[in-house]
Amino acid sequence: MTAHVLYPALDPRWPATLSQTIVNGLLRQELGFEGVVFSDDLEMKAISDHYGDEQAAALCVRAGVDVLLYGHELGKALRAFECIAAQATRNSHLRTQLEASYHRTTQLKGRFLKTFTGVMNKSLEFQLVGLGHQRLVDAIHGNL
Repeated sequence: MTAHVLYPALDPRWPATLSQTIVNGLLRQELGFEGVVFSDDLEMKAISDHYGDEQAAALCVRAGVDVLLYGHELGKALRAFECIAAQATRNSHLRTQLEASYHRTTQLKGRFLKTFTGVMNKSLEFQLVGLGHQRLVDAIHGNL
């Protein structure tokens, strides 16, 4: 999980969660981390006071974060999803990055959620939360 901390010696401009230098450069390339990277809650003031919801989500994904966390408002998560899906239709590098995130996340789920069959509550909120990486990949490829 990334932190919303600014490390000026590593990246003087972006907090770690939004930093390509830290997530893709240091964590993935230099340290060789191949697992799933989670953001901290993007509704925390260190991010929400300085970046718009859509801007923060896009920067986070571009930095190499696989799973964006939203702890309070479902609407913010949905706006982030729509923004990223729209950008991915126009940006092949972003699409490639999202597909890599999808595969890492799917592998993680397969490893630890072998017996999980889904949420039984069919309320709208649970259905929307279940959008997940596959839905994003489907949106990118126009399969919705």
